[in-house]
Amino acid sequence: MRYFISCCTDEGRRKKGNQDSILVQRAVSGREQAVLAVLCDGMGGLDRGDMASASVVKAFSGWMEKELSRLRWTRKKKIFLALDRVLKKADRRLRAYSGRYGLRMGTTATVLLLFRGMYYIAHVGDSRVYELGKKARQVTSDQTLVAEEVKRGLLTEEQAGNDPRRNILLQCVGGNGCIPEHICGTVKEGAVYLVCSDGFCHEISAEEMKDTFCPEQMQDEETLEERCRILVERNLERGERDNISVIAIRTEKERRNAGNRFGH
Repeated sequence: MRYFISCCTDEGRRKKGNQDSILVQRAVSGREQAVLAVLCDGMGGLDRGDMASASVVKAFSGWMEKELSRLRWTRKKKIFLALDRVLKKADRRLRAYSGRYGLRMGTTATVLLLFRGMYYIAHVGDSRVYELGKKARQVTSDQTLVAEEVKRGLLTEEQAGNDPRRNILLQCVGGNGCIPEHICGTVKEGAVYLVCSDGFCHEISAEEMKDTFCPEQMQDEETLEERCRILVERNLERGERDNISVIAIRTEKERRNAGNRFGH
């Protein structure tokens, strides 16, 4: 499998500064291509959301180059353990820093690893992963109060979308310890995978995402980037106030042999 990748971030209409942080890394080992995408959304109601999100992204910055060769033949349980180690270490560091300086800090963290034809997701908070093919599918579940109430039948999806409590997280990195949700599946050929902050999703439906990122039209990274920007601008036109960030990854069957190298 090979990948076309693009990303876009915007501080939004009414935000002063951007509390979202993103990381995208590629690596090639033998004939295997891998992609690591990390998106963190610092919690605006707490202290230094920008620092919180950046600290988690930084924790993953050298991870793939160090770990990919070790993970090449391992099972999914060990891959998730490896991702969790980074998240939980970042969580402990944030909590220690907050305690030392009397702060309250937290961030979402959604980590997507595409490797050997599989996707592995470690997820904390309400940033999302979507899979766009013939249908649009939200792969992750929001770890929010209203999402939990929808599961329990106390709210409808429509009510949840307008509920003033929709941004209340059940857990975050830097809170009282985090337990990442794990999701694993087969990478679809010719699909587009999105990793996005909640600011990207508030004003845009999954169907709009699918239609804009029509996989058959995504033949290069320039087109991907253009479509990312189109949806960011659409969010802004519809009045989105939050920071808006998205990583888009288009999958395609590998057409050539790859040598051993690492890159960003």
